[in-house]
Amino acid sequence: MAQIGFEGLETTSPANQDPPQHGESGEFNSGREQDALLNAASSSQLAKEGLFFNDGIQRIDYVLAYDPSDASDKDWSQPREVKRGAFLDGLKERGIRMEEEHESVDQKTHFIKLHLPFEVALRWAEDMSMQLPIEELGTITSHSLVDRVISSCCSNNIFDPDIEEQPDEYTAPFLRNKLEKFLNHDDPEKFFTNAQRSRIVYEIMSRTSYGDKDPTKIGVERLLGNKSFLAAYPLHEGGHNDDDPDNVRKTLVRVWGSWRAWYKFQPLDQIRTYFGEKIGIYFTWLGYYTTMLVPASIVGFICFLIGLGFINSSDNQVGIDTCEIENLNKSNIEEFGPYIMCPLCNVSCDYWDLGTTCTAAKVSFLFDNGATVFFAVCMAFWATFFLEFWKRTQAEIAYDWDVMDFEEEEEKPRANFEAKVTLSFCCTLLLDVCLWI
Repeated sequence: MAQIGFEGLETTSPANQDPPQHGESGEFNSGREQDALLNAASSSQLAKEGLFFNDGIQRIDYVLAYDPSDASDKDWSQPREVKRGAFLDGLKERGIRMEEEHESVDQKTHFIKLHLPFEVALRWAEDMSMQLPIEELGTITSHSLVDRVISSCCSNNIFDPDIEEQPDEYTAPFLRNKLEKFLNHDDPEKFFTNAQRSRIVYEIMSRTSYGDKDPTKIGVERLLGNKSFLAAYPLHEGGHNDDDPDNVRKTLVRVWGSWRAWYKFQPLDQIRTYFGEKIGIYFTWLGYYTTMLVPASIVGFICFLIGLGFINSSDNQVGIDTCEIENLNKSNIEEFGPYIMCPLCNVSCDYWDLGTTCTAAKVSFLFDNGATVFFAVCMAFWATFFLEFWKRTQAEIAYDWDVMDFEEEEEKPRANFEAKVTLSFCCTLLLDVCLWI
């Protein structure tokens, strides 16, 4: 184990570990020792893929990137290196484990890999009132309006993604003294999803200070803003071409990110599992909006065809008159002369002939005819239905994902806001004491 960079950062290398011991006969001494070697080989392969620390055991939950050569900070009193050191020491005090990686493509950027221990995750999950599953309900099919309409027409819905639906679950705010009541409480690797682990790490970084005296110097976002860190991000769960059947990223690429699945509904539960509820709700709205545009586009296309069919009829009187003027100018220009129109501008524009707008007058009828009035009325009703059905869809997905009362139960004040409020309260209290004295 070698100490590098900041206090508490360590880098381990499988090459420095002792080789596995063998028996005198050349065979493994026990089946447990053989399993340990196989697990070590598998972990080493995962570490090479960049998902784990170099020991192949501790998963990378977040990555911080910085440039050690750029230590100056003209806009702030502290150098960037001092800020990074204070921030990383604060993370260490909160239980975050770290490992530094110096290899990069540009040979300049350094990476700090962060791992969230299970005990620390439990403590912060309780503090964040994180909703975790306590019991499975089995697979529940979607009950959205679009799904019900399509399912009534087709027994085998070709629009459903080719994927097994995730079982629904009862959830409750996490409490450490009720740990045994939650699913997978005996398996630290499955108790939290990777998205939940990344969310906890981000919450810890948002509430970690990098200034001893100034309480407002807090959070990784401010360090990103003053370039103390170049980036902060979680990692994908392996490559999208892996053979691992449990790789959610590979599943999403196949049923969601492929052109072959352009006509299928989105796997919203898998998106939520991989990216979290906020991104999942965004894509829920995006899919709902795209689906609701289908009836509006059908009505608009019908109105377009109606305009195309009546483009040469008496309904398009403006187009007929304009084109007749053009034909009249061509045949009897000496008798009647062209219909000269005033210039369109005052500087560089010239007089122009009204007959030259024949094509434009006909084309404009495609989008300005009697059917467009009907289309405008339909769009007024469509906007109302769009809003009301979205409220229903949003309520369904929020209830299904247990985020119905998220703002009241889970959302906490921002760390920067708390620091400013605390500082303002202390100053006000001190001022009141001074005035009273």
